[in-house]
Amino acid sequence: MPDVQQQQQREAWPFVGRGEAVQQLVDLLDDPRCGGVILTGAAGVGKTRLADEVLAEAARRGQALGRVVATPAGQTMPYSAIAHLIPAAVLDQPGPIDSMRLFNAVRQLGGAAGRRVVLVDDIAFLDEASLTLATQLHAADVLFLIGTARTDMQLPAAVDALVRAFGLRRVTIGALTEDDIDTIAAEVVGHPIDAATRSELWERSGGNALYVRELLLSALEAGPLAPGPAGAVHVRIDIGRNARLAELVAERVRGVEGEVGATLALIAVAEPLLVDDLERAGMLDHAIDLEQRGLVRVDRAGVHEVVRLSHPLHGEVLRASMGTLAHRRQVQRAIDLVANRPTSLRDDPLRIAMWKLDIGQPTEPEALVAGAFLARSAMDLPSTIRLAGAAQVARPSPSAEYLLAESLFLMGRAAEAETVAAAALERDDLPTHLRLLVVAVRVNNLVWGHCDARAAQRVVHQHSEALAAAGMDVAAKILEASAIVYDGSTGRALELLGPEPPEPYSLMLGAGARSTALSLQGRLDEAVRVSMHAYEVQMSLPDPKAFLDPNTHLLTRGVALVGLGRFADADAVVAGAHATAEEERVPFMRSLHATLLGESSLKTGRLGDAKLWFAEALHAAAEINLQPVRRLANAGLATAIGQLGDAAAAAAALADLDASTCGLSYGDTEESIGRAWCLAALGRRGEARDVLRRAVAAALDRGEPYMAASALVEGVRLGDVEWDDRLLDELATSVDGALVAGWLTFARAIATRTADALATAAGALAAIGANLVAAEAEVALIDSLRRAGDQRGAAAAGGRAAALLARCQAARTPGSVMVEAVVPMSAREREVALLAAEGRTSKEIADVLFLSVRT
Repeated sequence: MPDVQQQQQREAWPFVGRGEAVQQLVDLLDDPRCGGVILTGAAGVGKTRLADEVLAEAARRGQALGRVVATPAGQTMPYSAIAHLIPAAVLDQPGPIDSMRLFNAVRQLGGAAGRRVVLVDDIAFLDEASLTLATQLHAADVLFLIGTARTDMQLPAAVDALVRAFGLRRVTIGALTEDDIDTIAAEVVGHPIDAATRSELWERSGGNALYVRELLLSALEAGPLAPGPAGAVHVRIDIGRNARLAELVAERVRGVEGEVGATLALIAVAEPLLVDDLERAGMLDHAIDLEQRGLVRVDRAGVHEVVRLSHPLHGEVLRASMGTLAHRRQVQRAIDLVANRPTSLRDDPLRIAMWKLDIGQPTEPEALVAGAFLARSAMDLPSTIRLAGAAQVARPSPSAEYLLAESLFLMGRAAEAETVAAAALERDDLPTHLRLLVVAVRVNNLVWGHCDARAAQRVVHQHSEALAAAGMDVAAKILEASAIVYDGSTGRALELLGPEPPEPYSLMLGAGARSTALSLQGRLDEAVRVSMHAYEVQMSLPDPKAFLDPNTHLLTRGVALVGLGRFADADAVVAGAHATAEEERVPFMRSLHATLLGESSLKTGRLGDAKLWFAEALHAAAEINLQPVRRLANAGLATAIGQLGDAAAAAAALADLDASTCGLSYGDTEESIGRAWCLAALGRRGEARDVLRRAVAAALDRGEPYMAASALVEGVRLGDVEWDDRLLDELATSVDGALVAGWLTFARAIATRTADALATAAGALAAIGANLVAAEAEVALIDSLRRAGDQRGAAAAGGRAAALLARCQAARTPGSVMVEAVVPMSAREREVALLAAEGRTSKEIADVLFLSVRT
């Protein structure tokens, strides 16, 4: 990117998240009791940019302005910082500057609109002569001073005197919020950013405006950023190659040398360290110096006080800038410090094992395995893979193989996971409890990584005898159920699972398959209870994450809550789990959470939100080649695109669906729904209805009434109203919750087109937040009331429909388009009119609707 363009980007940086602060400062300009403000905050938080906005407002008012940048070098030189503001007549006088003459000359420069507004950047470095002049100007009430100061800098006594004598206010500028960063990034990049980018920017920058800017600009300089299918961009953050960030951090730590600098380097490598560690090593005074400089902070962690760098980026940049030998020396110091603690902490073996790997120091395989178990418990999967892999190289063991296989699966490396797990099951010395765990890994990996439920079932059968001999026959049945539940065998899966076992590990192992089967069968209340119970049991264990990810139970609970129409409850549960998965960097769970959040958005009509969530799910699923989730996310994205009426995007979405097929029946219904909506957007509604008819029949054959109801209501929305009442009655009695009840009420009402039925359906759907389908019921109600001559009632329905559609983010479905007409149209006439409105010719409309051109 050309230097000129880079400079323009820096100068045009968006100003976000400080509106209230600007207004507060502007109000102070009009307060005669206030002589100015001192803006304090961490380096890079945006103090100067905020002050510039206030200066701009003062300029619009016609006030005279001045800008001063104080520096340490000029602190001993009288008037050095303000020389450019001194009138030439004063400077031209021979000899030293006459302070009284200077005062009178500067005083006369005041603007007609009020006091002169002067910004002093880094006021702590302003020379004494300039501070004396500021005091005199304040006394004459001709100066409003805006000073900036870092929180780690002590203000000179003269500045404190100004604050006390002339009512200067101290205003602390905090970090940007995550929403602020989202807004800035979208404006700079030119597209919305995905949730993963937003989370990483927030985590890396800590809300520091300067660091946000440098991270984004370096990403832009690396090359163009292309939006994904939903228009969101994923930005890859590369700290190691960011020279500007390295310069900023170097400036921040300039002057930190000798033993204090060595202590800073040690903390950068080993953070967090205990205060006791530093005291024991004789480095506490150095740490105190660093704390006073604002470079480190002390946090409370349980009963301990820990020291870490004040900003996450500082550590990354300092570590990246260390030479190999310097890094090795600091790592060895960290190993010695932690290894010699009087009382070891739980994670000490993990940290020591990782540090030894970093510097190539020999490590006992047992220590590597112990570290890998700790890393897995913390869901640090990259470290688990690294430690377990090193243990395998040093001395292969069943525990290392299990940890390696499971972590490879969770990171989406399905082929490697299958190789390691298969080899582990061939071992004669594989303990039975590990055999069970490795079989579980293979089952999950074959289902989710290879889309092959039958192969997963065969693996269970191969080892069921050995597991049964060890009293684990219940666990074997649970694993088989976990394989087949995603391939159309919910009834058989529930038979294998039987009643909930009292033993906690069997209960947790089977909860995911049990809740999934119950949800597909429409037993959604029971599915919520199963997931909640399993989560509570798991979280009561001493190490809740050691056995499986507890977020699994939150996910299956969210699936059931969405099916019940409890969208707000589902979003709250899943969003929390999603944030945890982002923090732990587990793309497998992150992709599933994002898919479910997209599904919830779809069912409430928030189509723009749905597109963003499905785009994030696609990104995470592609990162680890998770085909079943890619299929679900593509299906959801296609549904949103179709309901937005975007024909061009719909054609591309159909191609994506064709490319994301999967060998499991899980997701068949969602794919059919997405395909049908894309066909509808392309004007091929007859084909769309046929696709959905087949989807309803297939779901019923699999014993999945909830999925059958999901496809049926989409067919109704696309004009297929001829459903057997017995089927509707069967679904109504089979599926729990207000959502499916509302859908079926809608289906009956659309078929009869009676006003009372349509009003009932619209009210029921709106009450649970299914806004788009509720709006479609209101639109149908408009036609019904017009036919009955009730224009007032039709107008009221139109108002309700408009209010509902306003929440649906530009939705344009056939049933949501309100047509102003004196004579209401039939459903068929309406379908013709909508196609004509899209610019179709009579022949094209006739072909789509199987009519004659004359008709």
